[in-house]
Amino acid sequence: MARVFFDTAPGRTIVLLHGYDKGAGDSPSRERREADEACRRREDLHAQLEDPARRDAAVATHWE
Repeated sequence: MARVFFDTAPGRTIVLLHGYDKGAGDSPSRERREADEACRRREDLHAQLEDPARRDAAVATHWE
């Protein structure tokens, strides 16, 4: 089972912040560590969205 942390960006774009395999261990300390990582990434995303020069790159979609 996986746990995924996400946020939304302008235009209703879903941004995957962080994810991990809960089957590899689901202790409260690991949950807190993984959530903290997602929060750090969320703060970085919001900083990028506030900077017009970085906004487009923050939510760019790449299809191959």
